[in-house]
Amino acid sequence: MPYLSLMRRWTRFLPTAENISPHDRSARFYGTGEKAHWPVQSNLNVAGACAVLADCMDPETESAAADALRETALAYFRYALRTHKAVQDLPTTDHGYWGCHWISVLGLERTAHAIRLLEPFLTDADRQMYDAVRRAEVNSILEDFEVSAGPHVTGHNHPESNTWNGCFLYRTLAEMPGLPDRDRILDKANRLLLAGISHPDDQHSNAIYQGLRESDAYVGANFSAAYGLDHHGYLNIGYAVITLSHIAMHYFGCKETDRPLPPALFHNARALWDVQRHFFFPDGRLLRIGGDTRTRYTYCQCYAIPVLLFAAEAFGDTDAPALEQGWLSLVKKEVDDTGDGSCYSKRLAGLRDLSLYYARRLESDHILSLSYGAHWRRRFPSIPALRPEPAPCAPWQWSDPDHAAGVILSPGAVRSFTRDGAQGPVALCVPRTGSDFAEWQGNLAPALEGTLIRNNPQSGFVHAFPGGFVATACAHAVEQGHIGEGEESYPVAEVHTAVAALPDGATLLCLQRARMLKDAQLTSVYGLNLLIPNDVFNGRLRTLRAPGLTLRLEAPAPRNETIPLHADGASIDDALYVRALGGATEADRTLALRRETEQNILMHRGLPRPGSLYAERICTVHHTGTRLWRCGETPVDGACAAATAPDTLREAVWSAQGDVRTVHVTAADGTQWLFAANFAAAGATPAARLCHAPATAAGAAADAAPCEETALRPGDAVLLRLV
Repeated sequence: MPYLSLMRRWTRFLPTAENISPHDRSARFYGTGEKAHWPVQSNLNVAGACAVLADCMDPETESAAADALRETALAYFRYALRTHKAVQDLPTTDHGYWGCHWISVLGLERTAHAIRLLEPFLTDADRQMYDAVRRAEVNSILEDFEVSAGPHVTGHNHPESNTWNGCFLYRTLAEMPGLPDRDRILDKANRLLLAGISHPDDQHSNAIYQGLRESDAYVGANFSAAYGLDHHGYLNIGYAVITLSHIAMHYFGCKETDRPLPPALFHNARALWDVQRHFFFPDGRLLRIGGDTRTRYTYCQCYAIPVLLFAAEAFGDTDAPALEQGWLSLVKKEVDDTGDGSCYSKRLAGLRDLSLYYARRLESDHILSLSYGAHWRRRFPSIPALRPEPAPCAPWQWSDPDHAAGVILSPGAVRSFTRDGAQGPVALCVPRTGSDFAEWQGNLAPALEGTLIRNNPQSGFVHAFPGGFVATACAHAVEQGHIGEGEESYPVAEVHTAVAALPDGATLLCLQRARMLKDAQLTSVYGLNLLIPNDVFNGRLRTLRAPGLTLRLEAPAPRNETIPLHADGASIDDALYVRALGGATEADRTLALRRETEQNILMHRGLPRPGSLYAERICTVHHTGTRLWRCGETPVDGACAAATAPDTLREAVWSAQGDVRTVHVTAADGTQWLFAANFAAAGATPAARLCHAPATAAGAAADAAPCEETALRPGDAVLLRLV
């Protein structure tokens, strides 16, 4: 089984991450051992993984190794119990005790499958401590944890914590039948699960869950009407996975112990999965159209494993086993690369040097996630077998007006846009089977870098039509993290992006403008800003071709440099094609390649380098080095196109009139398109009058009468088919 092979290799790394308590030299733990929630979770994660691996070993030929792993699991579990507030038998490494807050049961929930394996080996003292911990946590959830839901701006977007706390209450009720206040606990558990995957339609539902009417339990919606999740302030595909993963854990836990499933456990789970299942590349990598504020392909990606197992078993999803196999193959590729059995010690070596606390946590999520497959596939033959072939590339289209997000999947391409991305507005155009091409750090949007500049979306919309979409975003580039006394977080520039996915299954048009709102120093500016990862997953080698030029790009780059391509078009690995379509200056109209020696895909807003991936950057405008930009200047002003097929466009003409930007393109089939956007500040000017040849708007009925003039309000964009 691939799970066991990877887990065995990881045990070679484990001794380097184990520590001894300074307060009791007999107490061992994994990681850094503080009372903060990540070290607590990490220690429990590895305890769980060791318990599962010990249980999977051959008792005749590997008994000694199994016993040693089980003792390690017990030691780490005891460290967690002894350092809890309800026990206080051993201080943590920062001289405190953990527990009794919104996230404190997370590690216990994620390792519940493994704790059951340890129960026959627990001493009476262990059981007393575990009971005390569970009673304290139940009481804390019952008295202090508010059931709430809503978009991020409300401060109540809690889909994942509602779900894991609700599951913990249900599980503890079953495991500790003598608990007092059982009716109150059951009611709280129901309300938490109903508030987990909560949807706007729930407020009108008359469905009854163990005596509780759904509309009576409604406290808000964590998900939009389209099942987009607004977690941590952006369209967060990853945390939808985390929420579903806790449903998966509880589902298999009930199945293993012959407990009835709580009816509320499946609340909206199938509807969310029917959307979420499309946010995977065929090789199992998450398609995070809103990006990520953490390390790439680690935490949320790991917990896709329990979700895929659950979807295959509970929902009968026939693609899930192929996605699972694909992700395991990618994990193996990275483990092979490290050489020490760990998953991230090479790619995230810089992170380890920056924060051992963080690095240990990520390794623990990796090894625990493998334990679900190892354990559940061994226990439940009903789970469909892994499939070696990739999942099929079925077409799909989705939009979420709440996040001004659109995505269209065709057999050859993934094209998407999100106004509310992790680092601001972001677009994507990559081959459908090219997950290693995908990056979301401001991709295909003007990039202005300076004093911890953050792109804060202000406005935007999405309009979908069969085979394509149009979307816009206006963001303010805001300086943060100042060192000057009295300095404010100024919006220094207004950054506009408009995109149009043509109904050709391959091409994404993009209009960009960045205009300075005040004098400000910027350290770098990039137009177009197509980021292409070049790291372990693609073998650290890309080939770039432009007219008269072929470059073999081995990563990391030997030096920081910008290479002018002296062309308006280029291709990468003969799979992704990019073209500058015109602009206000020569720099807006020609391409360059920016290479850097450090990993430049950053892990979090404002977090310093190193990042978590290395990427090549194809750009138009390319200013590097600190420069003072004056109010009213436009560092970026142009149009570009990305496509997953060559020569999708014959001709292109860009034009500017006031705040209106247009690009007139002729497609390979001869169809002429006019893409236009009004980049005026919202409410600042009346609608612009766009005069053009007879045309019909994309998405209009086939028999719609052609028009010759289109009104564009500030912030609007339109895609017109010229007739």
